[in-house]
Amino acid sequence: MRLSAEQLARMEASRARRVAGPVEVVVSGVTLRPSQRDALMEAERLAGGGLAERRKAAMLVRLVEGQLKAARDGAAVEAAIEDTLLRAEARGEAFEVETVAVGEFRRDDNGGLARLSV
Repeated sequence: MRLSAEQLARMEASRARRVAGPVEVVVSGVTLRPSQRDALMEAERLAGGGLAERRKAAMLVRLVEGQLKAARDGAAVEAAIEDTLLRAEARGEAFEVETVAVGEFRRDDNGGLARLSV
């Protein structure tokens, strides 16, 4: 079997990425998880295909975009709560902050969320 120059270059680039280790990618202040990076790389690969592949690529991009938006929204809420507490403290107000464990969730075999026992 004979490989084209393009295939050899792609294989070499893939090997170089594995040797270099994972690259930290930050989008709008949110670091992509490995699964998100993989989804975007798959979307890039699919984008050059037919209509069905381009639709799947668009779906993958929308999925990652939604995850990033949720992460940014969560960070914004945390920042707003911290700002509120700092302002209250500056006014001399007394308050008590309680940290509540919310649990850990994993996906089951059917894609549903299952809460792990804490």
